[in-house]
Amino acid sequence: MKNELVLGFIFALLLTGCGNNAVGDPSQMPDIVFMSIVDYTEIMQEGEMQYAITFYDKNGNHYVSDDSYGSYICGLQYEELVGQYAAGELDDKIILHTTCDVNELFENYQKLCEVSRNKEYEILYPEAVPAVESIKIKWYGLYYDKNGELHVLKIHEKQYETDFEANDERANEIYDWYIGTFLK
Repeated sequence: MKNELVLGFIFALLLTGCGNNAVGDPSQMPDIVFMSIVDYTEIMQEGEMQYAITFYDKNGNHYVSDDSYGSYICGLQYEELVGQYAAGELDDKIILHTTCDVNELFENYQKLCEVSRNKEYEILYPEAVPAVESIKIKWYGLYYDKNGELHVLKIHEKQYETDFEANDERANEIYDWYIGTFLK
């Protein structure tokens, strides 16, 4: 009886994603799964592009958009961004950059779900960083909780020419995968 309970519990864990979403069901991923926001403010001259956003959708398409749209995309709240993308309202403001293997995307989404349950999760910031003007980049994963609410989890950050990693190796693996998709 005890073994049956343990097996039942393990099976239930395998079926849970970032909430009620089934781990084996890629269709339960948000329309935008991973994204990065780039802030060029410190290195650009006045009047030039200052922000860019890149993201992978649930189909493995990687899109890029920049500030040339009056910060429209870069200024959207996450829920608005996902909603407008899903509705096709951003099609004229984004450019397809590359694609990735959807199975790899989903594997990394599953890792994100696992990281989201880590109560001790955080990005590690050093006590001192170089005093240089630089591009600032933040990488995020998006997921739905059991109530269907969209959540965003920062998985990596870079500023002052310094990488800030997570205290959970799975988040660092997601970041490495994301960056590695551009090197293939």
